Amino acid sequence: MKMKLRIGGEQYKRLRSHLFPGDDREAVAVALCGRQASRFAHTLMMHELVTIPYSECERTRDHVQWSTARLVPLLERAMRRDMAIVRIHSHPGGLGEFSEVAD
Repeated sequence: MKMKLRIGGEQYKRLRSHLFPGDDREAVAVALCGRQASRFAHTLMMHELVTIPYSECERTRDHVQWSTARLVPLLERAMRRDMAIVRIHSHPGGLGEFSEVAD
């Protein structure tokens, strides 16, 4: 099944700016998404973007780690509304595939 993520232009700008701040270290954000499934594709539509502050992360060129405590309210909202949570992180070094950890 084909997977799609739909994101608005301002959300994309905010996400890209957060994930690639120019310091050559990974960063992370989480999105709360509505979803629609058909027999051809499963589409996620970003409703809310939560950028994880750099100060709450351990960040290197090829690793990012953070406390998931910030996600609890988001997960509760997702469950109540039957929405999806998407974790998004950067690979500033240009890794074009999923890492073993990300997989």
